[in-house]
Amino acid sequence: MKAHNSELISALVDGERKGLRRWLVQRHVGRCTACAAEYRHLHHVREMLAANPVTPTMSDSPEFF
Repeated sequence: MKAHNSELISALVDGERKGLRRWLVQRHVGRCTACAAEYRHLHHVREMLAANPVTPTMSDSPEFF
């Protein structure tokens, strides 16, 4: 990975990268402080969202539908 690519880092956090592509992004994140910081931030956000799921509420009664 030659350039900083937020989409690749996000895909790594989401588990969407496999094989060689995953290894290349992990290697870059391990060596680049800016990408490592972005990885940690995205990982933290993902953990916060998982720990606090949104419960949708209906403003109208089910009979309305």
